[in-house]
Amino acid sequence: FAFYHGVHCLFSHYKYFDALMDHVVDEWESHIRKVTVYMRGMHVEYPFQNNCWKLPQEDVIKCLDGLVEATERKFSPDKPANFEDFIIKSFGKGIAEIFMIPYNCKVWATHPKDMNWNWIGERVAITDLKVVLRNMVSRQVAANWGPNALFRYPKNGGTGAIWTNLYNKSDTSKFSFNKTVTRVSSAEKKLYTADGEEIEYDYLIST
Repeated sequence: FAFYHGVHCLFSHYKYFDALMDHVVDEWESHIRKVTVYMRGMHVEYPFQNNCWKLPQEDVIKCLDGLVEATERKFSPDKPANFEDFIIKSFGKGIAEIFMIPYNCKVWATHPKDMNWNWIGERVAITDLKVVLRNMVSRQVAANWGPNALFRYPKNGGTGAIWTNLYNKSDTSKFSFNKTVTRVSSAEKKLYTADGEEIEYDYLIST
């Protein structure tokens, strides 16, 4: 078994990337995502906003009140000012204060009010009041949402196998490890290393 401290799952909608992964890794395992939010002494299935009916009654009422208000403002022409504003406009103050804002503060180590909202794409499940009410009445869990509801994982070696295999199947002469860069010249498009090497580049990416 390989254990990770964080979530590492692979999913994409890009044919080139998927084909590259198929080339790099010979065998994959597909997994159905099983994610819950642990709060109030219970596990609430992800996405939280579709399953908030599992919370204590006081919290459920706050979530519903906020959702109704957000639904009433649904067709407002005003665009969100930031990610926090997007959360409140989309989910209401109840879900925002109980879960969405604290959760995103933890995930991004930045308060949502200091973040843009245009990046969300399909990474944030927009709540439909009808779905929430239907789940609440039927006490039904709605969990299989999102692009990574089904994801794949290398059969052997964990996620590290992707990059080890990519290296082994590439021109290894193009890789340099354990180098200390002392200077970058954007004018010359050169890197200068501590051991005196000068490396020319076309594009420079720092991660």
